[in-house]
Amino acid sequence: MRRAPTAVAVLLMVSALATAKTLDMYVIDVGGKALLFVSPSGQSLLFDAGVGTVDLYVTANHGIENANSPVMVHALRPRGAIMDNQVGHGGSAEAFQTVESSLGLEDFWQSHYSPANGEKANVSPDYIANMEASPGGKWIKISVERDGTFSVTNTRNNFSKTYKPRK
Repeated sequence: MRRAPTAVAVLLMVSALATAKTLDMYVIDVGGKALLFVSPSGQSLLFDAGVGTVDLYVTANHGIENANSPVMVHALRPRGAIMDNQVGHGGSAEAFQTVESSLGLEDFWQSHYSPANGEKANVSPDYIANMEASPGGKWIKISVERDGTFSVTNTRNNFSKTYKPRK
C-alpha cells in the first residue's frame, strides 16, 4: 500500500492553499499515467497514478469553467474534494458538476459559497467555509495521520469529517 506519496501530495496541496499560491498539476504519460505536482516554490513531486484513485482532490484553478477535466477527475475517483474558489472567482457550475458526478465521491467542500450558482451548484452550508464575502475569512483544514486517515474541518462552524484509509 503506497500511502506516503498520497500524504505528501495532500500536504503540498494544503501548503499551496494556505499561502494562496498556485499548485500546478500535470497528467503525464510515462508508460502509464503519472501526476506531476509543482509547488509555488518550484519543488516538484512525480506521483505514479497507476493506483488510479486519490483520497482528496483540490479543484484546479479555483474551479473555473473548463479547468477541471472530467476525464481526469473521474479517473482519479476522489473520495473527497475541495473547491478552492473565491466569491466572484471560480466555483463554476461546470467544475461543480464535474466533481459531483465523480464515482466514489463521498464529500465535497467549498472555500466560498458561489452566489451565481444558487443552490443547484453549491454544497450544503456545513461544507462551505465562507457563506459570504467578509474580512477574516475562514478556511478548510486538512489533517493527515501516518496510517492514511485524514480529517477535513470547516473552520467557520468546526464541522469535521474523518476518512479512514480505503481497504
